Amino acid sequence: MFDHLVKWWNADKTIYLVMDNTLSLFAEGFMDRLKHLIKVFEAVILPNLHLIGDETKKETLKHLVGEFRDRSLPALPMETACLDIFPEWKDDVIGRIEDGMIDTDHKAVEESLGSVWILVKRTKAETDNKELTRLFNVLGEMVRWQNNRALVSTLNIIIGLVKSFDWTFSDELERSTLTGLRRIASNTSINAEVPDLSERLEIRRRAAYLAYQLSKYYTKQGNFIPEVIREWETICQSENEFAEIRNQWHDLEEKVHDN
Repeated sequence: MFDHLVKWWNADKTIYLVMDNTLSLFAEGFMDRLKHLIKVFEAVILPNLHLIGDETKKETLKHLVGEFRDRSLPALPMETACLDIFPEWKDDVIGRIEDGMIDTDHKAVEESLGSVWILVKRTKAETDNKELTRLFNVLGEMVRWQNNRALVSTLNIIIGLVKSFDWTFSDELERSTLTGLRRIASNTSINAEVPDLSERLEIRRRAAYLAYQLSKYYTKQGNFIPEVIREWETICQSENEFAEIRNQWHDLEEKVHDN
C-alpha cells in the first residue's frame, strides 16, 4: 500500500504543478484525495512502518513530506504522524503547530488543529507531556477569547477530547473552556448583535453540545457540575431558544438512553 500511495502522488503532482486555476474542479478533487492519502498514511501506514525497518521507505517518506512543504500543501498533519519515525522533527513540528493555532490564516489554524488531534491519538493516556499541555493551553485560550477564525473547529476538538480522551481535560484547558462557554452563551444569544446569523448559530450549537458532554464528564467523574454548564442546560431547555440549540441536550440525551 505504501508504494501504491507514493505512486499516486507522483502521478497526480505533475498535473497539479501546471494548473493555472487552483479553484478548478481538478484542484478540489486533488485536495480531497490528498487529505485521504494523509489519513491513510496516519492511520494505517505510519503506525506499522517502523516494523518494516526499510530505510528506503523512510527516505521516500521524508522526500514525500518535503515535497508537500515545498508546494505549500498541508504537510503538518503528515509530519505530526511521522514523529515516531522521525523523532528529531519533534521540536520543529510542535512549534509550528503552536504558531499555526494562532495564525490569521484560517487554513493554517485548521491544519494545526488537525495536527493536535493526531498528536493526542499517538500519546499514551495521562503521560507527562509538556508539549501537549502547552498546546492544550492554546486551545483553551482560543475558546476563552473566541477566536472566530476556527472557533467551531476548536470546540469540535475539545468535544473529541472530552468524549474520547478525557484525561486531557484538566487544569488550564478546563478553566479557559468554562470561561469561554460563559462568554459564548452571552455573545451568541438571540439578542446579541452578531452580523452572521448562521455563524452565530453554529458556534452556539457546538458550544451547547460541548456543555452537554461536559455535564456527562463531570457526572461520570463524580465531580461538582460547574455553574456555567448548568446555565447551558437551562439554555437548552428554554422554549425561546432555537431548536438546533435545544436538540444538543434533549435529542442526544434520548439517544444515549436508547443505547
